[in-house]
Amino acid sequence: MSIDQFQCPTNENVSNTTLRTLGDSVLFDEIMLKELEAKQQLESQSVESEQLRNVEIEAAASRVLALIMDSSFKRKYGQDFAYPKSIHCYLFTQQPRNHTYAFEAFAAVATVTPNALKRKKEEMIFHPMFENVIERYTNSRAKPNPVLMETRNSEFCYRLSILVEAVPISVQASLGFGMSSLRLIRQYEILYYIWETFRHDLEVKKCYSDQLIGIPMPFEFVNVCGNEYDFEFSEHSINYYDIRGAYVPVNSSRIPGAGKGKPLGSFLSYMSMEKLGPSLAYMADLLKSQRKWFKMSTALKLLDQILCRLMVLHRYGIILGNLDFRYLNFGVREAINVLYVSSFDCAVQAPTTQRPLNYFNERFASIGALKGVAHFVNDIETAFYLFLAMLSHRLPWDQKLPVSETPLTDQQTQQLQQPQFDGSWEVGGNTRYQSTLRTHLDERTKLWDTTSWIDRMLNSYTLRNQMKSPALEGFAFDIIQMVYQKTKEAISCASIPQQDFMTNVMTPSTTANNAYMGIRKVIVSFFRFESLSNNLRDATCQNKVDQLLATEQSDGRALWDLNNWCWNMFETSFMSNARSSRRSIVKF
Repeated sequence: MSIDQFQCPTNENVSNTTLRTLGDSVLFDEIMLKELEAKQQLESQSVESEQLRNVEIEAAASRVLALIMDSSFKRKYGQDFAYPKSIHCYLFTQQPRNHTYAFEAFAAVATVTPNALKRKKEEMIFHPMFENVIERYTNSRAKPNPVLMETRNSEFCYRLSILVEAVPISVQASLGFGMSSLRLIRQYEILYYIWETFRHDLEVKKCYSDQLIGIPMPFEFVNVCGNEYDFEFSEHSINYYDIRGAYVPVNSSRIPGAGKGKPLGSFLSYMSMEKLGPSLAYMADLLKSQRKWFKMSTALKLLDQILCRLMVLHRYGIILGNLDFRYLNFGVREAINVLYVSSFDCAVQAPTTQRPLNYFNERFASIGALKGVAHFVNDIETAFYLFLAMLSHRLPWDQKLPVSETPLTDQQTQQLQQPQFDGSWEVGGNTRYQSTLRTHLDERTKLWDTTSWIDRMLNSYTLRNQMKSPALEGFAFDIIQMVYQKTKEAISCASIPQQDFMTNVMTPSTTANNAYMGIRKVIVSFFRFESLSNNLRDATCQNKVDQLLATEQSDGRALWDLNNWCWNMFETSFMSNARSSRRSIVKF
């Protein structure tokens, strides 16, 4: 068609089809504009709601902080050197749960030690209570961070975390006074038990001084009475779950440690422990917001640290029960690469015949937890779910259920803790919630009955940007499948009695020890080490490594840098008073 023959359409000669097209376009633009406006309005409402919630939390936290701010508290915490009469505490932006408030505080400083004349000048400024606790568990008055020893000749602070639990009487009444939310005392009791048991083992030379790496040190627990949170024993029976998981009267319990012999008298308490860094949940959300994932090498290192924490805790008979991204925190300063378990309020001490506490996050809950059976392998199973979530941000049941990212509410827990009549895991009167738990259980059973979901995940999961060659990529897929298989073998150990299992956790070549070390040996094979003991070599894994090296010109596996990542060493027996080094040759 020539230029002369071409005619621009006018209002008179535009076809009906063109008009309909233009009309559809305008209509589409209007719809998109309305959707955009609705989205912006929703985001604005979300921001306003979050701001309002933060204001409410800050107001509530300030009120409960004022209730515990007696002269004793001021002598120990919150000292502001610029303004001595003021309190120096920071409220964390995210709170652990309803009615629990987390603060960052500073330990108060005393200018003279009891034996100042006998000590060096740099030791004349100290923190009386906190350094006494540190000395109790380390046989040393050194600060937790040795690098800061140089600042001993000036005023300095310990950074501490303070958790304040304040459950209003009105909330207790709505739950029924037979279901009290005393969870902070449980956390302190369990931490105190762990550290006291460790101290005894250290004194008789049954363990090394760094046995409890990754377990936060508790300093004190205080139950604050004389306020509106006080118990009313005359009208109501106040019960709570002790560290064995038994439902017992509060007045039969006593606060361990410095407050030993003192009974609980109120729903207002606070606990202080060492300050930790960011949580794994924060890092996972940060990566997810950028459409990124953990590298496989990082996920394996984190899984190894989780398993190491579980080995130590299980050795002391502690079943966590609520392993979650939110309750795994990195340390601070020198311990930035050390993964800490930061919550123990749902844990139970074995051996126990009690049901596990059902304050769990159902997304990561184990089969045993859903069935109401407490066992150490529950934590190993949950650790594997965390590993899968680190690799791909999803689990098989994420798309089939409206999974909550928060633990069960107290009402849901009350339903789950009701007596069982038919011997099954189905309890309580909430039919809808029973159905949800049943679906969770079915999905987990499918995951372990067949590898189909793992195979689909591997098909969609790309390692090309992480691996230098197709051979390395195939090797990485083999590692994931072997971790899955070893975890499945560990779960089968649920038939072993609790007492027998915990007794053999640290005994090499036992079934209980292999539940952890079988997975750790697979993890080890993914990395290069300068030297590796034969006790850390798995025959199947070694065959995979040999096949890889036969096809590659050089060993392209990731190097585990012991200077930057915490490697946890467990000796078969205590051989000397020397401190074990995580930077030495790995041996068992």
